[in-house]
Amino acid sequence: LFFLLAMFFAPVFTAIPSFAAGTALIFVGFLMISSILNIGLDLLFILVFHWGVAGAAIATTISQYLAAIVAFVSLLRYIKKHFRTEEKPKLFEGMMLKMIAKVAVPSMVTSSVISLGFVALQSLINSFGTDTMAAYAAAVKIDGIAIVPMVQIGNATSTFTAQNIGAGQIERVPKGYHVSILMNAVICAVFGVVLFFLGGAFVGLFMDAQTSANAIRIGSEYLRIVGTFYFVMGLMNATSGVLRGAGDATFAMISTLCNFLSRVAFSYIMVAIVHDVKVIWWSNLVGWGIGFIISFARYRSGKWKSKSLVAQAKKA
Repeated sequence: LFFLLAMFFAPVFTAIPSFAAGTALIFVGFLMISSILNIGLDLLFILVFHWGVAGAAIATTISQYLAAIVAFVSLLRYIKKHFRTEEKPKLFEGMMLKMIAKVAVPSMVTSSVISLGFVALQSLINSFGTDTMAAYAAAVKIDGIAIVPMVQIGNATSTFTAQNIGAGQIERVPKGYHVSILMNAVICAVFGVVLFFLGGAFVGLFMDAQTSANAIRIGSEYLRIVGTFYFVMGLMNATSGVLRGAGDATFAMISTLCNFLSRVAFSYIMVAIVHDVKVIWWSNLVGWGIGFIISFARYRSGKWKSKSLVAQAKKA
């Protein structure tokens, strides 16, 4: 219960200021302090007070709520200082709620479908036995760390796009998009090479090399395949970032949904045909490729330029 409270409320406050106000480093500091506090409280509540799992949940709740409160107060002070208005802002405005929902609802739908997609893929992976399950569990942790830069470049592209459209400098968006692609190329090349040659060593950190040789081999194959094509995922994230930042949330949702649905469909169809777990690993490339093609086609059409929430607010 405590953990659910922390997960429900804290991100609402901590996610807004870091991207909306352009002061990301300050709020990253808040989150770092929150993480350190969380660790300290975990040790206190579990080792000293012997509260067990409840202690861990309470520690998470306290640390995240403190970060949320500090971040929210800082946001209010920042807005008061840098965004003065002649008239007092309304406590509630229906048009603003509509605009927020236009972006938030597609994101919520996307997150739900992604979660269901992962469950479907995990179920299929489980059918290949314990070695494959162990290999995937270890490899996906390494994969999760490796893709953080690409995911965050996509988020940064979204923020950059939103800020420049809001400032009336939409011509800068393509420049930022091209820079994000270049950054992705460099980072993906580095991670791809590292995982291709050292993927097995990383997987081996999670299991015994003698008794789990087959699982390590399977995990290494996964990392080699997905790591080789990280650049495609980077392209998809950067392009979708432009669409999200421009307020074209519906098309960004379509791109992401097609990505995951195609991965699931490809995996189940190909496993039924060849019964080889590697086709599930290759489904990542299929999904990323389809997601990129859809989002890039939308980007090239230029229709995202008319989706600006700022422009719509002015019309309203």
